[in-house]
Amino acid sequence: SGVTNNPVLAGTGNDLYIYGSLILSANMTFNYAGRVYLKSTAAGNNIFTAGVPLDNNDIYFYGSGGGWTLIDDLNLGSETLYLMEGALNTNNQNVVAGIFNSNYSGNTRALNLGSSEIALSSTSDQALRFDPTGMTFDAGTSLIRFTGAGSGMYNVSGSGLAFHDVVFEALTGTVNVYNNGSFNDIVFNSAGTSNLRYGNTVNSVIFNGNGNIYDNNNNINTLVFNGDGWIRSTSATSNNIFGHVTMNGNGVINGSNEFGTLVFSAGKQYTLQYARTQTILNDLIAEGAETEVINIISSSAGNVSTFYKDGDPVVVNYVSLKDNAAAGSATFTANNSIDLGNNPNWIINAPGGKDFYWIGGTGNWDNPANWSLSSGGPAGTGIPTVLDNVFFDGNSFSAPGQVVTLIGDASNNVRFINMNWTGATNNPTLAGAAGINLRIHGSLTLIPDMIYNVLGPVYFHATEPGQTITTAGVVLDKNNMYFSGDGGEWTLQDELNIGTRTLFLEFGTLNTNNQNVVAGIFNSDFSGNARALNLGSSEITLSSTSDQALRFHPTGMTFDAGTSLIRFTGAGSGMYNVSGSGLAFHDVVFEALTGTVNVYNNGSFNDIVFNSASTSTLRYGNTVNSVI
Repeated sequence: SGVTNNPVLAGTGNDLYIYGSLILSANMTFNYAGRVYLKSTAAGNNIFTAGVPLDNNDIYFYGSGGGWTLIDDLNLGSETLYLMEGALNTNNQNVVAGIFNSNYSGNTRALNLGSSEIALSSTSDQALRFDPTGMTFDAGTSLIRFTGAGSGMYNVSGSGLAFHDVVFEALTGTVNVYNNGSFNDIVFNSAGTSNLRYGNTVNSVIFNGNGNIYDNNNNINTLVFNGDGWIRSTSATSNNIFGHVTMNGNGVINGSNEFGTLVFSAGKQYTLQYARTQTILNDLIAEGAETEVINIISSSAGNVSTFYKDGDPVVVNYVSLKDNAAAGSATFTANNSIDLGNNPNWIINAPGGKDFYWIGGTGNWDNPANWSLSSGGPAGTGIPTVLDNVFFDGNSFSAPGQVVTLIGDASNNVRFINMNWTGATNNPTLAGAAGINLRIHGSLTLIPDMIYNVLGPVYFHATEPGQTITTAGVVLDKNNMYFSGDGGEWTLQDELNIGTRTLFLEFGTLNTNNQNVVAGIFNSDFSGNARALNLGSSEITLSSTSDQALRFHPTGMTFDAGTSLIRFTGAGSGMYNVSGSGLAFHDVVFEALTGTVNVYNNGSFNDIVFNSASTSTLRYGNTVNSVI
């Protein structure tokens, strides 16, 4: 105090031990580069820096029974503040450091923050590291600011601490918070993924990027996901309690949880863990739009997730539901919505769809200028949704080789009811990137003079019979094909050729209708799912060399082989019954002249021929007319 002439306190490589108070002066420089230990064993010590930064090395509070009170702000720059023993009272003053570390289990320590603002600049995922054992903590009305990208908070062990407000300010980085305690408000600003781990009691959590709520026993009053959000409970019982949850991005909810109000956003997809229940106390709000349908699905096809609510009814709008059950005394109604099957106790009222005609020549699917509500009509009427039919006709393409490029919604899906290319001219192309899912909820009609260049998978999702598939000789060999509509029925009008790709029959009925099918693998390993396959006199050609080129689970599957022939053309290609009694096939031939062939069926065949010069094996008990 009272020094003149701007003195400098310097030193290198030593440790400075201060057994009482530290009082500096504004007109001095603290250039000591060694570690500083505050090691008093008595209370009543003051620290007054007069605005002088102590940013040359770490500072340790280390004195059993010692006590220190900040008289003004403490600025350690990017250095670390260690609270090893004793009591630190920030006294409503601000603290700047790189890291705050109080990982000293069993040491008696106390930290009182009052209304202080603590700014930690480290990019370490343990910028605040503590062990609660032996620590007394009073957060007061403090604010802890983490300014480094990826900066995090780490509770070494046991029950956590009761923080007040915490904000992670950096706009980038992956943030992890381990506490198992409580917060008033906590805000994550990173555009990356932020994770709140262990069970915490919190007034408000806001994720401005993607966010995860981990583990059980969370009790959060207000939770907002402005990016994609995951609630990752592991419990089958309602261990997480949420007040008002708003999911503005896509979402995944695991475990069984309790919500006061749960809000889903238009155009997003929400996946709920199957065999788990989400209990709604007040409201389930899901207000989609004609062009932004909300998709609600189970995490396992064919196995339901459940919403439970008593009392007032639930009414949602413009949603697409699959594998979701409604329970409780409340009625659940989905207006202007699509029933993708297996939605017990929901009242689902389908919308009146529109017919959209392509008028744009070359263009992107999501551009309203390329669509009209009449053939060759005016543009700008919107784009097709899961509620609508799409047509490509003589007014769609004005020059040879024009390309329609699929652009998906927020979940990379392109959805509609029926697609029909009848009458289209000029050899058009339908194209799409590998990440785009083409989801057809009705029938498909192609034409011979078109090119199919959709690199993503194709899903048929109808939940009603009467759907047809006409490929007109167009080979759909860019990705796998899925028949996945509970209650749906599809009848081939001509040959279906998907090249070496896999055809999945997950739900519904596929009638090959005496038409031929070409694929690499046929897979219907979906135990319990209601499926039917009727082959008539079709010839099925499977080219994979997998020993499970035909893989099936008979449970839930109705099969009529008719007079069909199944040809396996790949060396070593085989047939695999996953479990139980097999199926009744007609004629089967393994054509390759090489390879070891295994057939697991436990059912029957008419004729079966093995052409391989190697060893072929017919396994389980089978009833057969002829084996060669």
